[in-house]
Amino acid sequence: MPHPNYIPRTLIGKGGIKLINLPGVIYPDSVLNTSPGTDKRTGKAYAKAPSWGITTREAMRLLHCSAPAVRRKLNARKVKFHRVRRPDGPPEIYWNRKQVEEIAKNSAPIVKTQPAKLLNTEDALALLGLARSALYRYTRKGRLAATVVRIMTPRGLRNRCFYRRSQILALVKHLQSKRKHKE
Repeated sequence: MPHPNYIPRTLIGKGGIKLINLPGVIYPDSVLNTSPGTDKRTGKAYAKAPSWGITTREAMRLLHCSAPAVRRKLNARKVKFHRVRRPDGPPEIYWNRKQVEEIAKNSAPIVKTQPAKLLNTEDALALLGLARSALYRYTRKGRLAATVVRIMTPRGLRNRCFYRRSQILALVKHLQSKRKHKE
């Protein structure tokens, strides 16, 4: 049974606008009918492309990933966008060029093969003799540094974590001395 002072919260309107559903609270149509990227007065897609924007296809070229991945990545980073009406199909999305270029500049480098001084997760686990969760715990605590690299795989461009061989070997020595000390 809910607490007597509990206030129910619901999602109302388009685009996941969070509004509290209380008796006596009335929201204007402009609030209820707007979704992100649309004209706030009319609630519809814009008629002209913004001068600061680039299309999803151009963002795909900059970020080297598919259209759904671009939309997920840019929405997650709250990049400003506009929907623009097209006469022949669904609205085109225009993203803020400066924000997309900044994300592309700060992305991990693209490589074709595994870097020489780095170990992939499986090799690091084999050397350490630990579970994957333990490896991630050491990374989270700062004992190991994970290097994220975008690598070309048969399925396309993927982000992969690699670990420095020297750090893994130092951790192996530390764990061995810890085990000897316990005995």
